[in-house]
Amino acid sequence: MSLSQFIEMKITKREGSDSPLKAAEKVFDVHPDNEEARGKLVNLIHYAYGTSWGGFRGIIGALGLNGIPAHALHFSSVFGTELVMLPGLKVAPPVKEWGTKEISVSGIHHIIYVLVSGVVFDLLKSGRKSV
Repeated sequence: MSLSQFIEMKITKREGSDSPLKAAEKVFDVHPDNEEARGKLVNLIHYAYGTSWGGFRGIIGALGLNGIPAHALHFSSVFGTELVMLPGLKVAPPVKEWGTKEISVSGIHHIIYVLVSGVVFDLLKSGRKSV
């Protein structure tokens, strides 16, 4: 997801959101004091969040759910959490105040994440070494 966001931001010239950083500052009471520290924390947040949800994808598969139903559950959980958690922490406006473009861009990045993590899970589960 970080890679798709990086590519999209280069193409659209969009600035990155600081909502995940604000959420981490609020939840973990951390306050980086310079841009380098902020950048490191943002990367840590992205990888920790993605890894955690990847673990959830493993649980979905271990429970026997596969294919489109697994992707749908994973997507609705990951994207739904963003839509509820960030406004709940008051680091982003409520989703009803988001524009169609904001929702679409975020949704596309989450779809990419869900599909890639689903393929990786399937490959690991099957024991195959490549696609």
